[in-house]
Amino acid sequence: MTITIKNPSLLARSDLFFKSITKENRIALLHDTDPDGTTSGKIIAEAIKQLGHTIKLFLINERKEHFISDEKIAQLKQHNINILITTDKTVDTNPAQIEKIEQFAHIVVFDHHIIEHDISSDKTIFLKPQLIFDGIPPDRYCSAKLSYDILSRITNLNHLDWICAVGVIGDMAYPAWPEFMNNVYKKYNIKPQPNPIDTPLGIVTQLISFAESLGEAETCFNLILKSDSFEQATTNLNQYMFIKTELEQYINNAEKKVETYNNGELIIYKIESKYKIKSMLSTALSQRLYPNQTLIIVQQIENEMTIS
Repeated sequence: MTITIKNPSLLARSDLFFKSITKENRIALLHDTDPDGTTSGKIIAEAIKQLGHTIKLFLINERKEHFISDEKIAQLKQHNINILITTDKTVDTNPAQIEKIEQFAHIVVFDHHIIEHDISSDKTIFLKPQLIFDGIPPDRYCSAKLSYDILSRITNLNHLDWICAVGVIGDMAYPAWPEFMNNVYKKYNIKPQPNPIDTPLGIVTQLISFAESLGEAETCFNLILKSDSFEQATTNLNQYMFIKTELEQYINNAEKKVETYNNGELIIYKIESKYKIKSMLSTALSQRLYPNQTLIIVQQIENEMTIS
């Protein structure tokens, strides 16, 4: 797969912006809580640190909340933030909220989802792979790889290739990055597996997802920030490993419990776990048992019915 740059001016604008950050700037980071959002958040935080600055405020968006709420805008103002960086969230779903923030801050958006609205402006740098590169579907240019590649242009992030790979695995983007993944495996003496989730890097991916399912995203992110290697990350997050037992139980019982429709083309699986595991379960089952079918996981948590 050949990837070419089609918008060098946007990359140059990003380079200049990050190089121009000063000690007087107050930076906030808003990130998603899944493996891609968590890993790209770490990459951005470490890049900012290497450039000689610190992030003053960390914010997370729940998975179902994609726009930037008025409550979070109030937090930005309260902390005198004048630079907001977001990653792995479609904050372009609500341009009006972006315009509110532009009244007091510059914004940089790292994201790889579809473009809801073009929010590029004098105050906002809108970094989506489909705006910058040709040769790769944006869904495979996950936020971890996007932030790693763009910020590597201005600071050396080679020591973060392992956390980038964790994000790539988490978003199932690895088919697009065989050379990168193989180089990471070789560097850290990791034996490749048919499914990268079964590698030591994939274990970290799973642990981040387990933490998210328990509502421990902020604690997990802080632990990831403190991890300098995948071994350290595994140790730091090991407290969440018990979720794997719950997940494996639903995987092992799937063929007995699922409902099939349309001659087996549609699979519906209703689960009753008290943990938010539907996304992890749908990923695992689509890889192991149902790679060519439409799979729907239905999970009720409290009074809310959720679907993956």
